[in-house]
This record gives sequence, structure tokens and C-alpha cells, in this order.
Amino acid sequence: MTYNFSLQRFTNKTILLFLLIGTNSAFSQMSISKQSDRLQQYVGFWVSSIDYKTDSVANVPLIKMNNYPKIDHTTMSVDVLQQDGEIYNHTLTELIGHDAKTDSIFALGKSAEGDMFLGKGGFTSDTNWIMKDRDFTGKETMTVTFDFKNQTDVHLIGTNPQNKILWQTRYIKKNPKDKNIGIQLVSVHEQMQKNPKETLKFLDRMGYSYIETFVYKDRSFLWTIPIRF
Repeated sequence: MTYNFSLQRFTNKTILLFLLIGTNSAFSQMSISKQSDRLQQYVGFWVSSIDYKTDSVANVPLIKMNNYPKIDHTTMSVDVLQQDGEIYNHTLTELIGHDAKTDSIFALGKSAEGDMFLGKGGFTSDTNWIMKDRDFTGKETMTVTFDFKNQTDVHLIGTNPQNKILWQTRYIKKNPKDKNIGIQLVSVHEQMQKNPKETLKFLDRMGYSYIETFVYKDRSFLWTIPIRF
């Protein structure tokens, strides 16, 4: 049993457009100074990788996670679903948000078993986020660390109060491509020059359906023939 948050105010197109805003920053090396801005990395549609040691994804992933932006995009509802035969069942629902007064991140969640919890924490760096969870008696139950490899790849580790690892899951962003949104590669020119293959992979994960290329020279795109590109 889980709580179901209403999504009627958000069409898929609105959600996808938000997820694609600031794609340039997804490949930027600049520091993200605000807790609320860092939290936005977690917004989007995610699937579990085959194993936490790799970013490869199965055709039918074991876990799906849908994180929908709320209010001013400093809050999100999180729905985690796990494969059970031919269907996906709800295993966890959360409301996660940034509190301006304490500059902390809070979470209220409920598992499929009916256990509710409260979480509090924040980013210790641009890429590392730690949350401490407690049940409603005040007992500490788990610490969850989030290691963002980049804005399309995050590794989660759950540990008990004795610091024993309980579980690990690596999520890869898998935004839908049903809105036929494209991007000009000149807007990620620097990243394409450094690592075109990885940049195209990130754009695919972000949900872009089409690209407009640049630098066509000597019958090639970025040092390779068009068909290979």
C-alpha cells in the first residue's frame, strides 16, 4: 500500500520540457552552489542499471523511478516501482523537498509494507547527497547516500545505523522521447569536442529525440563519416 500523489496538474509535455531545461549545465564543470539547485538533478524518469558497477540498462529494468517536480521545482514526488512478472508494483512513495529556513532537504515516505519514515539531510558537495531516515518513533533506521556520477547517472547506497550496507542501486536517467524535442549540438560544442560519444549518450538519456549537428568538414562530422556518426 502506498500513497498516490495527484499528477493532474502536470502533463507529460510540461514535465519533459522542465527536465530538458538547462541541458548545457548537465555537462558543465561549474559548481552548483545551492542545495535546491543540486536537488533538481534528481528530477526525471530513471531505471535501474543491470548492476551497480555498470551504467548498462536491461531491456526490461528491474526498477523504475519517476520523480515529478512540484511547486517551484524545489520539491518532487517520487514513485518507485519494481518488476513483478509482467507488471510493475509500487514499492515506495516519497515527497522530497528543500526547506529554505534550514537549507536542508527533507523527505516523507511510505513503503509498500506500510512503514512510514522521515528523512533529513543535504548535499555535502556538488555530487554527494546524504539522507538520514527515522521512523515515526524517532528511531534511526537507515542512511542513504547518493553519488551522482553525472546528472544522468546516480548510485544509491542504503546502510543501517551500524554502517552495514543493506542495498545498492544505480539509476540511469531515461526520460521519454515521445514529444519529439531536439537540440542543436552547437549548444554543447565544448562537450562534443571533448567526448562526442558520451555527450550523445547523455542527450539520449535526457530525452532528446533529434539533434542538429555542426562542423561538417571533409565529408565528415566530428572526424567520422556521417553513417558512423
